[in-house]
Amino acid sequence: EMTEQGKVKELVTRLNQYFSEVVNAVHSEQGTVDKFIGDAVLAVFGAPLKQSRSANVRAAVRTAIALQKQLTELNRGWEEQGQRPWQQVVVLSHGWVLSGNIGCASRMDYTVIGDAVNTASRLEAIAKQCGQAIVMSAAVAEQLEGDVPLHNIGTFTIRGQGEQQVFALGTDTDADDLPDTLQ
Repeated sequence: EMTEQGKVKELVTRLNQYFSEVVNAVHSEQGTVDKFIGDAVLAVFGAPLKQSRSANVRAAVRTAIALQKQLTELNRGWEEQGQRPWQQVVVLSHGWVLSGNIGCASRMDYTVIGDAVNTASRLEAIAKQCGQAIVMSAAVAEQLEGDVPLHNIGTFTIRGQGEQQVFALGTDTDADDLPDTLQ
C-alpha cells in the first residue's frame, strides 16, 4: 500500500528500523538471521550454533515476546509522527533443517531448508487468518507445556505435511512473566 501511495522512502526507512529491532532481538538470543524476504525475516536457532532442543525453543519464544514489545514501541513512535501502525505475526516452527552454503559457483548463500522452514511459511497465513500475534507448531508447543499460556487454535492442513494442531501464545504474556525455565 505504501508503495502505491508514493511513500517508498518512508517504507524503506520503516523497514530498516523494524529489521534493526528484529536482528537485535534474534542476536541477543544467539539466533541467526537467515534472510529478509520482503517485509519478513527468517531466523533460526540452533544453526550454525548448536544448542539443545529446549534451549532453542526457549530462545525463540523469548525473541517472539521481545519482538511484540519492540513493535509496540515502534508503532507508538510512528503514530506520534502521524503514520499508521504496523502489525506483525511471529511464527515458531521446530524440526530438522539442512543448513549450509547453497547455490552455484557465481551465487552462494548460507541458508536453511527443510520441513520446519516450510511449516513456518505456512503457519504465517494461519496466524493472520486467526488474528494471532505469536503462533507455533505442535512441535514447539510440546516443549513449552505448562511453562507458558498456550491456546490450541485448531487443526489445520499444512500443505505437504498433513493435518497439524496449531497453538498461539497468550496475548498478555510478557518476558518478565516467564518461568525460570524460560529465562
